[in-house]
Amino acid sequence: MNFSATGLSDLPIRCCSSYALPQPCHRRSVAGPRPCGHRRARRAGSGASRRCRDPGQVYGQRRATSRHHHSSRWSSPRPTPPCRAFRRTAQVAAPGYPRHLGVRLGSPTSSVALPAGRHRTGRNPSPHVRTQRGDHVGTALIVASSPTPFIAPGALTTLFTQVAVLLGAAIAFGWLARRLGLPAVTGELVVGIVLGPSILGEIWPALQHGLFPADTHQQQLTDAIGQLGVVLLVGLAGAELDLAFVRRQTRLVSGVGIGAFVFPLAAGVGAGILLPTSMRADGSSTVALSLLLGAALSVSAIPIIAKILSEMGMLHRNVGQVILAAATTNDAVAWILVSVTASMATVGVNTGDIAAASIGTLGAFVVAIVILRPAVQPLLRRLEESSAAVYLAPVSAVVIVGCAAATQALGLEAILGAFLAGIVIGPRKPWLMAPLNTVTLTILVPIFLATAGLRVDLSLLTEPVVALATVTVVAVAVVSKFAGAYLGARMVRQTHWEATAIGAGLNARGAIEIVIAMVGLRLGIFSPSIFAIVVIVAIVTSVMAPPALKYAMARVTSTSEEQIRQELRSHQPDPEADGRRH
Repeated sequence: MNFSATGLSDLPIRCCSSYALPQPCHRRSVAGPRPCGHRRARRAGSGASRRCRDPGQVYGQRRATSRHHHSSRWSSPRPTPPCRAFRRTAQVAAPGYPRHLGVRLGSPTSSVALPAGRHRTGRNPSPHVRTQRGDHVGTALIVASSPTPFIAPGALTTLFTQVAVLLGAAIAFGWLARRLGLPAVTGELVVGIVLGPSILGEIWPALQHGLFPADTHQQQLTDAIGQLGVVLLVGLAGAELDLAFVRRQTRLVSGVGIGAFVFPLAAGVGAGILLPTSMRADGSSTVALSLLLGAALSVSAIPIIAKILSEMGMLHRNVGQVILAAATTNDAVAWILVSVTASMATVGVNTGDIAAASIGTLGAFVVAIVILRPAVQPLLRRLEESSAAVYLAPVSAVVIVGCAAATQALGLEAILGAFLAGIVIGPRKPWLMAPLNTVTLTILVPIFLATAGLRVDLSLLTEPVVALATVTVVAVAVVSKFAGAYLGARMVRQTHWEATAIGAGLNARGAIEIVIAMVGLRLGIFSPSIFAIVVIVAIVTSVMAPPALKYAMARVTSTSEEQIRQELRSHQPDPEADGRRH
């Protein structure tokens, strides 16, 4: 190894060792020998000692009487124990490096060697000098890699300021949205638009650029926090899928789900094909753009739908269960489509690659549902009933993030793995999952939504072509989703108001559509103008869904099954009392 190239040529090798057996003294500089300064015995039984002046001297070796060593006037019948300074492992440390990092010099797996002319004296220059006990001697730790880049203090200050501003504004705007009877996600999305270039950038450009500088590395730091929130959000959404209810109501759920997915998918594909070339990203594929836009319009925001139904007290209603089941099945198919589209964007539109991506995605679903879910469910159920039930939320988070990492490593989208992890986890006791829901929905997801809003440039809508495309896509998204869900529900013999409620509930896109839009923007499939259109669709549909759903559900009569389900829900244990028991 060339030590001058690593910046270690002037660094001393610290003389220390954890072995009490014969070993060499390495108290020297790479540039040349230097006295050790430690004392050693001259002869057995003599109290005389002197400082070592020979950097190649080895403790306890007879240099004058052995043919394997150079002559010396000192000898010792047994190894002399090293002094206190020798009881640590030798190390060459570059400035700023911890002492425990490095590569062992002389270890069997190390390729590090001393420069020419600097090896140990004696006939056996091998670094593996072994004693009768078989111990390696003369080991050293050498840090020979470049310093690990740390985050600059200024970047950390900017990151903390951004998180504080975004989170504080998201809380305030979310509270205001709830006061107006709207989902909090609408206020959280508006935060990014208000603090972005569209409003704050026009009113006070210096402040906007100071808070959110156009630095790629700085943006990646904030995006990393938001991506963690996305993964957990999608995982929690997948956990809402009640496979037992889907099996019992296969005909009803499949009828509603097919209509609510096929209609907006076809409308989105058609809109993607008809979009003018001036609005498309450079080098983007028309096929990938159309499929991803269709997937974005076909999804439903399960967290928003569940929150709306919960606030209205409709989770126990059959219509509410159908909406959740249809939304989860739609999202499952949409994530497959997103994963395939992402593969098309990265490897190109190739029949073999598309087939491989499709097979891999379907295989992941089969493994998750057929193998992992039956294996993991009993373990989670046992944990749920044990005294360690408080660890259910962190264990679920580990499963979600781990599956996301696995699918990302396999070349699929991380959100697909997170959704599959949610299916594997399944519905759990809500009071035990409350900590994970709280952290995800009140801290991480608002940061993600706000950062997504920062990328929306409303000034693009001043162009007539973009404004016309925005109005068209919003209308197509609302009408196609409602029409598909309504017709599908009517085909499986749902009443007019039940079908209306299902169509209104499934129309909420919210955060899930924003996730797909961010994927498209990151992969270069969506241009900034198309990304802004999709974000506006998410905001408009999230604002429209609650009043329309409330109006329709007020005209749906309650059944005896729903009343029994409501009584069971009302007798659920108190979360605080359950926490005190554990």
